Amino acid sequence: MASLACWVPISALAQTPALAMPQGTVLLEADGAIHRRNAGTTAQFDLAMLDALPQTSFSTTTIWTEGMVSFSGPTLMSVLDSIEAEPGQITAIAANEYSIALSPDTVDASYPILATRKNGLPFSLRESGPIWLIYPFDSYEKYRNDLIYSQSVWQLIQLRVNAP
Repeated sequence: MASLACWVPISALAQTPALAMPQGTVLLEADGAIHRRNAGTTAQFDLAMLDALPQTSFSTTTIWTEGMVSFSGPTLMSVLDSIEAEPGQITAIAANEYSIALSPDTVDASYPILATRKNGLPFSLRESGPIWLIYPFDSYEKYRNDLIYSQSVWQLIQLRVNAP
């Protein structure tokens, strides 16, 4: 009986599957040192894709809103994990072109979150949405300072991952 040998490069076995394509309006794009993409060199997310990631919620006051506000959405880290981002500098970019490099010591597995809901409802660009990178200011004193406030990017549309 003849046997058929088949050679498959190990790199082909280890290839990362592409990210699913967004079916709705693209709310967030990530680029740079990422391994899972769905649009050329970028990863694009619609609301359903962000909702499919593990969700975190908290209520807090902010210096930009009145009273206690509830925020919910995936953690920044879960979004970065979903696109297999390399460790490195993360830059958050808003619709108005505001951008800031996030300080590595202010990002962990729990916070910040990419809030896609405010008081339980999706919120528009006019309401500082549809994504707000935000920390639980009232929960931890370490989040009540000018550095964290500057990193709390509303109208977030892009994440750029720069490998070291």
